[in-house]
Amino acid sequence: KLEPRNPVLITELGKLKLVSGDKETAKVLFEKAVSIKSDYVESGLQLVMLDEAEGKQGDALSKLENLVKSAPFSVEAKFQLARVYYNNKDYEKAAGQAEQALILFPNHSNSLFLLGLIYEKQGKKDLALQAMEKVLELNPNNQQIKDEISRLKQSPVVEEKKEEK
Repeated sequence: KLEPRNPVLITELGKLKLVSGDKETAKVLFEKAVSIKSDYVESGLQLVMLDEAEGKQGDALSKLENLVKSAPFSVEAKFQLARVYYNNKDYEKAAGQAEQALILFPNHSNSLFLLGLIYEKQGKKDLALQAMEKVLELNPNNQQIKDEISRLKQSPVVEEKKEEK
């Protein structure tokens, strides 16, 4: 009530509604926060997550692309866009967004991990291992990363073939 035009407070209220199971009210609040400040990343990302949960992958992708355009220095927006591109098997675009996130924040573990997965899909095993080893440096007690590195060291490289159009 004291700050009706503050997108941070509106977004946090939306998160509380989301946790309590009221997705519709949460969505309305996130949309309100975006309407107040279109480049407020957190509310935009919350809307993307709701779209993904509802199976609206195209809407989520479109929102993320617009969010990255309006907030070009957001590491999280770039990472999330890279993740969606990866899930859509668009590895070139995914790599580009993850690399841009790493230019902004070289030790962003999630982007490094995703880049390792992307490089593996592209058949760039050495680069994949380098990325995963950097993630392990940043997260030395993470068993998942240790397992991923072991798997990469043991598995042969299988490059995905692109469909010809």
